[in-house]
Amino acid sequence: MQLMPNTGKHLGISDLYDPITNLEGGMRYFRALMKQFSDNVRLALAAYNAGPGAVIKYQGIPPYPQTENYVTRVMARYQKLVGQAKADDATTLADNAIQ
Repeated sequence: MQLMPNTGKHLGISDLYDPITNLEGGMRYFRALMKQFSDNVRLALAAYNAGPGAVIKYQGIPPYPQTENYVTRVMARYQKLVGQAKADDATTLADNAIQ
């Protein structure tokens, strides 16, 4: 994950270059964005990319090509992972039923 220096400072993260600290801070920040935007993943992603102020200003995903593309790409990956997880669960259920 990537945190901007000011965001890291706001979160109390002293070493953004430490991978574990950075990931933990990024997850904490994303959880806060999810809470701020009522668990709307698309808005939280947009806020992570463009800043929460931009999402509030535009009352949705800001019309920035970079942000629109970011949200689209991450959501596509998310849907793919969810689909794989469901397929894995179905395979496990089928395997267990056979035994």
